[in-house]
Amino acid sequence: MRLVSKFLLLAAFTVPTFADVLGFYAGDIDVTNPGAYANGTTASVGGTPTGASIYQAFVVPTGGWTVTGLFSNNLMSFTPTSAYWEIRSGVSAGNGGTLLHSGTVTAPGFAATGRSAFGYTESTVSVSGLSLALAPGTYWMTVTPQNTSAQGLSYQSSTVGLNSIGPVPQNVAYFNSPYFGANFSNANEGSTFPFPAFSAGVNINGPASVPEPAEISFLLLGTTGIAVSVRRRFRR
Repeated sequence: MRLVSKFLLLAAFTVPTFADVLGFYAGDIDVTNPGAYANGTTASVGGTPTGASIYQAFVVPTGGWTVTGLFSNNLMSFTPTSAYWEIRSGVSAGNGGTLLHSGTVTAPGFAATGRSAFGYTESTVSVSGLSLALAPGTYWMTVTPQNTSAQGLSYQSSTVGLNSIGPVPQNVAYFNSPYFGANFSNANEGSTFPFPAFSAGVNINGPASVPEPAEISFLLLGTTGIAVSVRRRFRR
């Protein structure tokens, strides 16, 4: 019976495996009523880089997160050769807050979403391989596609929360661009398009799978059957 007890204990307390999971997603663009805002860095015009970044807010819940990747969905006319990313805290209008993490990734992830608007194809630009510990709270992120050899355009898609994951802070996104003379201006104001939030996401290190209650009951039933079978075998 000691063998049975050890088996039951192992079945009840199996350590879950962890993998990259989507912790936050602001949502898809509404192609029936689309909106977008400049988010990208391309070749210079008159010696001034045409850089612009959108900062979308996200909330880390109790327990904190280990962030493994970030992405933004953009309506684009060029292929990015790199992507600049940041995570900030304490951002407000005219105030960039505190820069916590940043970097530039060459050859970022780049894949079409299958959506389009304004004559542009939407693509996901992503960075991966991160390992950033974030305590509970509200943060702002950007993933800005770059190609300083191209003269194309890139606009981050707006969203009303279609297919979103997690709480989506609305009307607190910011636009920063020395080229356009914007210092963390509110990206939700001064536009005829609906910009409650911008399509972006955060990947985190989380459980690869969590058994449903029915699966747990089935597991316990199965181990009980094994225990009875082993008990009978020992009695013989």
